[in-house]
Amino acid sequence: MPLPDIVAAVTARVTAVAGVKNVYNYAREAKEQKQFQQLFQDPANNKLHTWMITREATETKDDGATCYRRIHRIAIMGYYAVDDLANSEGTFQGLIENVCAAFDPLPLRQYGGAYDWSQPVQVDGPTVLMYGQYLCHAVKLIHRVEELIYESPVPVE
Repeated sequence: MPLPDIVAAVTARVTAVAGVKNVYNYAREAKEQKQFQQLFQDPANNKLHTWMITREATETKDDGATCYRRIHRIAIMGYYAVDDLANSEGTFQGLIENVCAAFDPLPLRQYGGAYDWSQPVQVDGPTVLMYGQYLCHAVKLIHRVEELIYESPVPVE
């Protein structure tokens, strides 16, 4: 499964999680405040709430004489506006758990048999930071997907 297909499959899985808003299949940024709000705010309450999926890294290693593995670290980055009175921390932690659960059972991580191995999502964070002009909760989730690539034998002369 090539990288663009992996990112698309992960994006579709995150998009399907109830309560998740503004999911993008790449790391988005905005120079202007109006564009930032259009991209990252939940239109229902005008609060920051977005998720972005991108490759963080890819490790490659030989796996026999005619094949190798590419191990993609897919980063799922979530941002959610801080609202102490509404316990936004608890809400965001619940969303994190729901996103992770979308990848937990092995059959859900098979992507229709198009991958070679996939691991459950790992949680890195969460933390609180400024994103744009907003104080928000942030998390990086890591989903590792391995792709086994077979090479054609090179004729020996």
